[in-house]
Amino acid sequence: MTKNSNKAREKLADSLMTMQASLFVNLTSIVLIAPIGFFGVALYKGERLDLTRMLSEQSQPALGAIALAYLAIFFLGMLARHAAMKIYNELSPDT
Repeated sequence: MTKNSNKAREKLADSLMTMQASLFVNLTSIVLIAPIGFFGVALYKGERLDLTRMLSEQSQPALGAIALAYLAIFFLGMLARHAAMKIYNELSPDT
């Protein structure tokens, strides 16, 4: 990576920080909006809210896959932040 100019490395670090911020905003939006959608659909259809059906045996693998995908994206965001901070520290270390 040292063969690239300092400006190119700084741009890469900026891109990594932008990517991780976008990932975190999107993950937060999913966590906040998904329950609203669940309740909205149930109210629109006139059905009773039945959380036991949502947590039944058939849906547990799906919920596990969703949780795994969520954690993988969160981990990717943290890796991007760590890589960006490493580049920033190499470009201008504290003196």
